[in-house]
Amino acid sequence: MGVSYRLLSMFMLSPDVDDRQSRVTLAAGALAVAVTAAGGALAIGLASGMGVVLLMAGVLGLVSAALYGRDIAGIFRHRKRRQLELNMRIATLSFASLAGVAVLGIVLISADALAAHVGAFTFLAVFGWLSGLVLAKLYKIVAFLTWLETYGPVMGRAPTPRVQDLVAEGRATKWFVIYYVAVWAGTLTLLVGEPSAFRVAVVAMTLGVVGIVREIVRIRRLADVASPLRLPGGAVAPHLLFARN
Repeated sequence: MGVSYRLLSMFMLSPDVDDRQSRVTLAAGALAVAVTAAGGALAIGLASGMGVVLLMAGVLGLVSAALYGRDIAGIFRHRKRRQLELNMRIATLSFASLAGVAVLGIVLISADALAAHVGAFTFLAVFGWLSGLVLAKLYKIVAFLTWLETYGPVMGRAPTPRVQDLVAEGRATKWFVIYYVAVWAGTLTLLVGEPSAFRVAVVAMTLGVVGIVREIVRIRRLADVASPLRLPGGAVAPHLLFARN
């Protein structure tokens, strides 16, 4: 959550979230994690039920998610960059997943079924929100850092491409869509108890991740930069896995 505040504000040219406001949000999230870890360990040690711990953690998590949603909505609302790039459009799917986590948590808590379906709840939170958001931001960050590494040293001395020229958003979109649809389908199969269907969803998720990784490799290889601008005089092609000094 803390990292996303900075990245979203930077990529959308939006004012930072008020410090006091974000501290309350992060404190609620940290407390939810602390209750889960400490309370869970205590419950296991005492051989008591996990219901009360999960209920407390769930409520705190929902409060944190609601406050976080308020903060993110403010960043989107006050952005100066009106046209969203792919990483930001995909980020909205992550936030939709987080909203789904909140709704699912409310339903499960109301039905006293959180313990029975904590796997589906956690799966959607981890892969629908957190991992999806990381993949979306990584796509942009790799492109930006590759551009700095390759073209920063020759800026003003030779024609250089834009950061967006290093990516092929149309082609990359389908891999992100496959990933998110698979995550949502996987959550549903966990809720209804269909392990075979869940395995199919996980295979589709893996396919989406492999496709995204392929796009990131292409960024590092400058594969989508037009030939005249790919390596102007003085520019050096980046390594695949590490930056040059």
